[in-house]
Amino acid sequence: MPAKIFFPFEIDQFYPDTAQNALRILQRLDYSVEYDPEQTDCGKMAFENGNWGISKNIAEKFIKTFADSSPLIIPSISNVNFIKNHYKKLFYNSGLHLAYQKIAHSAIEFCEFIYNHIGARDIGAVLEREAVFHDCFSDKPNSVFLNLLSHVKGLKLLEVEGISTECCGAGFIFGLNNETIASAMAMRLLKIVSKLDIRTIIVGDIECKFHLDNYLKKQKSYISVVHIIDVLASGWQNPVK
Repeated sequence: MPAKIFFPFEIDQFYPDTAQNALRILQRLDYSVEYDPEQTDCGKMAFENGNWGISKNIAEKFIKTFADSSPLIIPSISNVNFIKNHYKKLFYNSGLHLAYQKIAHSAIEFCEFIYNHIGARDIGAVLEREAVFHDCFSDKPNSVFLNLLSHVKGLKLLEVEGISTECCGAGFIFGLNNETIASAMAMRLLKIVSKLDIRTIIVGDIECKFHLDNYLKKQKSYISVVHIIDVLASGWQNPVK
C-alpha cells in the first residue's frame, strides 16, 4: 500500500512552507509519498469544541480518503494522538469500526516516521544558533525529536527546566475558549526563555508554534518559534528565518 501524508489545517492554511519542507525532507531521503490535494481535516477541532456529530462527519471523509494508506504520515503529534485516542469514541462498534482501527494503527508522526521507519539520523541540516526545545503533546519521552536535533550542525540545544514538556497553552479551541489562561501559560514559558536571552524555541507540534507565534506577535518579542521540520530542512534547502 502507498504511504500518504496528511497536513492539518494549521500547516495547510498558516504554514505552507512547513508542508513543503516535509516533502523536501522525504525527497532528500529518497522516500516517495502521495499527497491528496482533496484532503480536508481529521475532525479534531470540531471534536474539541464539543461538536461530535460534525467531527464524525469530517472524520468519516478522512477515513475514506486515507483508508488504503499504510503508513499515514502526519506532521503533528496532537493530530496523531487525536486519531489514535479519540476515533474510538466516534466509531466504536459502527460501520467504520475496522476502518478507524486501521487508520489509528497506520497514523504516525512525521519525525517518528523518518527516524524509526526510514532510519534517518543526520540529514544534512545546519542551524547556527542556540535554542531550546518545547513539546507539550507527546505522550512519551520526546527522544526522537532530540536525537534528530542532535545531528543538526551548529545547533546548540540548551536544556532548561520548565520548557521542554510544560504546556504552553497551545490548542486552537482551548486558546479561543480560554484566552486568558492560554496567554498566561505562554507568558510563563516565555519568561524563562527571555531571562536566559534565548532567541529561538524549536517546537515539536504546529499547534505550539501557532499559539506562541500569536502571543509573541502581540508582545512584539524578538523570540522566534521554529517547527522541527523547518529546522531539519534548513541549511541544504531553505534557511530558517
